[in-house]
Amino acid sequence: MINLPNEIFVPAATASAELGCGRRTLGRRMADAPAGFPRAIRINGRIYFLRSDLERFKAELIRNAR
Repeated sequence: MINLPNEIFVPAATASAELGCGRRTLGRRMADAPAGFPRAIRINGRIYFLRSDLERFKAELIRNAR
């Protein structure tokens, strides 16, 4: 069992909105798993991402866009 006491789980719908892509695109990114893309966590058939992983990935996207 994973012990993540202070982590916030973000649903896939919220993550796709924050990343500016659709749910299907999010699914493709999860399947292709580009370097640095946040790892998905499945709980009771639902997909979540860790808030810290999403923030790190968004910061990396901004850094690479410059």
